[in-house]
Amino acid sequence: MYLVARPKAQADKLLGLFSSHGITAEYLPIVEIIYNDEALELALEQINQGASVLFVSLTAIGGLGPRVAQFDPTLNLITSGLSSAELLMEYVPQAKIIYPEHGSGVANLILESKLANLGKIALVGGDNLNPRLAKYLEQKKIYYQFINLYQRINCGLANLAATEGLILNPALRGIVITSCQIAGFLLECAAQSPLILARLQELKLITIHPQISLFLAEHQLQNVVETASAGNLAILNIIRDLENERN
Repeated sequence: MYLVARPKAQADKLLGLFSSHGITAEYLPIVEIIYNDEALELALEQINQGASVLFVSLTAIGGLGPRVAQFDPTLNLITSGLSSAELLMEYVPQAKIIYPEHGSGVANLILESKLANLGKIALVGGDNLNPRLAKYLEQKKIYYQFINLYQRINCGLANLAATEGLILNPALRGIVITSCQIAGFLLECAAQSPLILARLQELKLITIHPQISLFLAEHQLQNVVETASAGNLAILNIIRDLENERN
């Protein structure tokens, strides 16, 4: 059995995929997304004033949802990876979307110079702006506007007993962790529960990006398995490999 630690809407898609392949998994409520209704209402006008829009997460795209179809068709659409591009194309199927050709994340966008010569960029995300991205744009004198659509809340910590119950399940083999922030939320729970910490040291921790793997290693969690890419199929393949090893 596996737990999926990611926002609910994204977790449901992955759980559906697991179920269709006979893999037992459950949702781990560790992160709650609180959208800013005022920011959502203003976002369309703000985005259409620029030349390009960068979605820094799947959650940013999900928050805007069908509003994406109302974007100025001349806008350059940018995402931090293929998974985000595929979600965006559900709303604008004909759009040409810019994303890293190798891997995912802001670092890859910068490495591949995907943000050059795109004019004013609206950065659509949540919480705080990625400091590496802000520094790069400022160094390159690229004008940008950050549109803060949401906050992530550690609901696992707020419901520690329930979190502990899921993680201490003896049938559990691993946890899918899809961001450094979610990894940090798990560690916040572990700091309040020695039982959770001990269990995290035993379980397979399945990550979708080298930065998450490094973050966990820096916190003495070494039992990490990293997927080949950030997509759901890559996560499924890792889980199937783990199940085959067990059998």
